[in-house]
Amino acid sequence: MDDLELLSDDHSLLGSQVVHLVAMLRTLVEGDFETGPLHSEINRQAQLLSSQLVEHFEFEEITAFPRLEQRFPKLSSQLQALTAQHDEILEAFEAMRADLRLELSQLKKVDIVSKASFFESTFGQHADSESQLFAVMATRVSGFEEPR
Repeated sequence: MDDLELLSDDHSLLGSQVVHLVAMLRTLVEGDFETGPLHSEINRQAQLLSSQLVEHFEFEEITAFPRLEQRFPKLSSQLQALTAQHDEILEAFEAMRADLRLELSQLKKVDIVSKASFFESTFGQHADSESQLFAVMATRVSGFEEPR
């Protein structure tokens, strides 16, 4: 199913951006580079990622998941659970971004790294869960579909 591949590809792209952002943040707190420009770039990347996450989640919630629920009604509860995780991911992301908006002198390194790690982990677990569910759906579409 092409839609499942598209969603999986989107997860891969978003996942790489999450990893990149968190890696830049860790570099910032380690102080290996001039921190002012890096801090600005991290905030710019975070703004881009924010809009991409919101757009991706909206597409899933408004378009993709309702269609998948119609096609795979037995998996409806799993799709609804994944939808509920979107808010958790965005909350974790915004908690990290709130700290990023602080002046560098006000940043608490342990707090920001902890929040970034939590966001990265939350997103990663969610993407893995979706990928596993999409794999089940793809198998059913390939001719091994259960009767409804």
